Amino acid sequence: MFKGRHFDRSVILLCVRWYLAYNLSLRNLEEMMAERGIEVDHATVGRWAVHYSPELLERFNRHKRPISRKQSDSRQTVPEQSTQAAWPA
Repeated sequence: MFKGRHFDRSVILLCVRWYLAYNLSLRNLEEMMAERGIEVDHATVGRWAVHYSPELLERFNRHKRPISRKQSDSRQTVPEQSTQAAWPA
């Protein structure tokens, strides 16, 4: 997946994860990496996000545990709410 890339796998995954999870701009990520001593251009981070996001999502979904029937039913059940006051007026 990362063969032939100039940067280390951990740097690429970190940038893509932060970009997708934390609503950061590409330029903010460029500055954050520069603070850590890693010189990477914002356009490079954008290309990484476009290239690796679908593949990372596919791998995540492949390894995600399925929800059992009992759990999924309990999550969809909404408790009834009483329309009457809890105490007499």
